[in-house]
Formats: sequence, structure tokens, C-alpha cells
Amino acid sequence: MHDPVRTVDRQVWRGSSPAEGTRAIPEETALALTYNGGTYAVMMGTPQDLRDFAVGFSLSEGVISSSADIDSLDIVRLDNGVELRMWLGKPKADRLLERRRHIAGPTGCGLCGIESIAEAMRPAAVIGHGQQFSPEQIMVAMQSLPSRQKLNVETRENSPDEFRAFVGSEMDKWGRVVREANIKLG
Repeated sequence: MHDPVRTVDRQVWRGSSPAEGTRAIPEETALALTYNGGTYAVMMGTPQDLRDFAVGFSLSEGVISSSADIDSLDIVRLDNGVELRMWLGKPKADRLLERRRHIAGPTGCGLCGIESIAEAMRPAAVIGHGQQFSPEQIMVAMQSLPSRQKLNVETRENSPDEFRAFVGSEMDKWGRVVREANIKLG
């Protein structure tokens, strides 16, 4: 039902003609993380390694301090998503109620503040018919996007690998500065 990878037919426009083939693409589905019956967060994610994801999310959010704090964890697969239902002991559950908040996610999946899978998986709006574009027009439009995206130009938005390389180069550069200045972190 929620396979993590799906193989799809694809057409790639190369030069003046399309090339046919297949491509494996990662699947995402709505994931609802619930504690003691209340939804804490809904986000899009790959439906794989969900137990690890639920425990890791709970640890990184400070909901738990150890996986042993989760009394039970049920993975409930629904038609339009997956609920990761966790039950916490009373002390952790009480603490969670005190600090419950809406989570502003670190990425732009568009689900911040959504509290149910049904809200997350609403049908897409239907756009009027009539306009048709050739493959060439689509390629020209796609190639012109980066220069027209102001935030992309200002922040030099990049892929995870590019970001990792940037962080590595910054660590090297500033690490040298810290070592040469004999700065001690404490």
C-alpha cells in the first residue's frame, strides 16, 4: 500500500525528441505522530523504517529521553497516510501536554500546523483546461526558473550534497581560524 519506491514510466526531452524509459522515484505519504491519542505533528515522509523515524523524532523533539519512555508504538496504515501512535507513561505524557506546540518544520513541505492526515491529503485543486504547451516551451520555462526565484538567488538554495559540501568547507575554514587563534571552546 505505501511502498517507499515506485517505478514510473518517464519521458525525457533530449534535443528535438523525447526519450522513453522508467525511473524509480521515492514515495512520500502523510505521517502523523501521535502521543497518548493526540496528534503532535503531521509531515510528509517515506513510508520506510517508521519505528526508527518515530523514536528518532521523539528523541530529537525532546518528547522522550530514551526509547524506553515509549510504552507502546503502533504503526497504523491508513488509506491516505500512516499514523505512528505512541503511548507514553504518565510523567512524560504530562510533560508533553505542558509543552505542546505547533511545529514549524525545517523544510518547505507545506504541512506546518496541520494536525490530521485528512487535512494533509486534501485533493489538489483542478485548474482550468485550454492552455497547452510544447515540450520545448516546458523546457525553456524550467531552465528560466532559477534566475526568477528571488529567494533561490539570494540564498543559493542547493541540493543536500551541495549543502553538505558547503558546511564541510565552512567547518574547515573556521576550524583553521579557531585553531590558529588558539580559541578554546568550553
